[in-house]
Amino acid sequence: MKPSQKKNILRNLCIVAGCGLIVGALVVLIFSLSSRSLYVSRCEEYVAAIRVTIPPVQSAVPEPGRNNTMPALAVDGIDFVALLEFPAFESILPVCNAWGSPEKYPCRFTGNVHESTLIIGVKEHLLPFVGELYVGDLITLTDMTGNRFTYRITDIRITEDADRETLTNTDSALSLFVQKAFSSEYTVIRLDPSI
Repeated sequence: MKPSQKKNILRNLCIVAGCGLIVGALVVLIFSLSSRSLYVSRCEEYVAAIRVTIPPVQSAVPEPGRNNTMPALAVDGIDFVALLEFPAFESILPVCNAWGSPEKYPCRFTGNVHESTLIIGVKEHLLPFVGELYVGDLITLTDMTGNRFTYRITDIRITEDADRETLTNTDSALSLFVQKAFSSEYTVIRLDPSI
């Protein structure tokens, strides 16, 4: 086989491989976007179901020394403990009771709102605006008894790990950690009550 024929075959193989990679990337992108849309839609359904079930919402402040559990409400077999709201983005997400619950929704990693130790984990597909959050922004958390707690962001950091020690080593009343899509990085958001 002549060198020019080998070059043509190699070039054609590279073109086919490149096209295959592009098609594969498009399939992953389309699947990711459709999954995100499905999860967002399910979140909206859960939020609506929770809102009609919990007592009327009222402003509250954490009460240390209170019962160390957060009341849960079961919807479709999933226990939820709170609604997490980002008013600037008109986004409300249900928060699952326990870590290891369906990770497609925000989950309580550890802690309690009344003890000011609550840590919540969220996947980035539910918070596509995480890069647009800033220190000073307000976030609210409504528990299943209708108590709404208002927090202000005090710190935002990007980290390579979100292990228990990193997340619990804080004096912040509420912490959120957001796993970035297609990355091992996390955005850790610290919040304190806004009075």
